[in-house]
Amino acid sequence: MAALSLLLLTACAQQRIQDEAQARARLGDYEKATQIADDGVAKYPDSALLRSSSLQLRNEALARLLAEAATARAAGRHDDAQKLLERAARFDSNGQRTRSLL
Repeated sequence: MAALSLLLLTACAQQRIQDEAQARARLGDYEKATQIADDGVAKYPDSALLRSSSLQLRNEALARLLAEAATARAAGRHDDAQKLLERAARFDSNGQRTRSLL
């Protein structure tokens, strides 16, 4: 019974971490969102939920920041586009997607 309780508490903690990270991402704070997810993975290294959440958050951040940069560039806001691309580069693991746009 104690093992089951511990398992449930761990699952709840992992879900709370994922929810917090996703909430930060919805606010556009992708750096904090991925930090929360990565900290969760460090605390629960066997958690498939947190590992997949971390990867999903990075992909989402990259896609959204690239889209925002394209919109800024199309509107002639080149400085804003540059800053967004620099943010996006943090989430581009091999740099291919952002390097060509910088």
